Amino acid sequence: MSWDKRATTRRQGAPEPERAAGMYIVYLGIVPDAARSGVTDAAALRVGDAFRLLPGAAITFGRSELCEVTIPSDQLSRAHALISFLPGSGTELALIDLRSRNGTWMRDHKAPVHHVGPGGEFTLAKAFRFRCQPAG
Repeated sequence: MSWDKRATTRRQGAPEPERAAGMYIVYLGIVPDAARSGVTDAAALRVGDAFRLLPGAAITFGRSELCEVTIPSDQLSRAHALISFLPGSGTELALIDLRSRNGTWMRDHKAPVHHVGPGGEFTLAKAFRFRCQPAG
């Protein structure tokens, strides 16, 4: 599978997306249990940072600089997870764990694939929390 590294931005010459199209992935910070066990906030990411996900694109999370969202933490795998719209859906996302060591979690459930709707929250490695918010 291949995707544009800059999936969160428009390609040159691409039509302007609808104002209401897409979803924002918002960083909510560190889970309290992770903070107590010594996990610290990633310097590159601040609470409230948002990444726009357009239909047909994907965002990858991990500690590698090749990911769209890079979190320099030993808790994350180099390529930890990927999130993208489900085919034919303008509101449902697929959150896919990329065989990470510490997992991708939603509502205290670890699974290789999660379906995430508007307002849904997920956690990477039971440490870094994100929420999905509709654009527009």
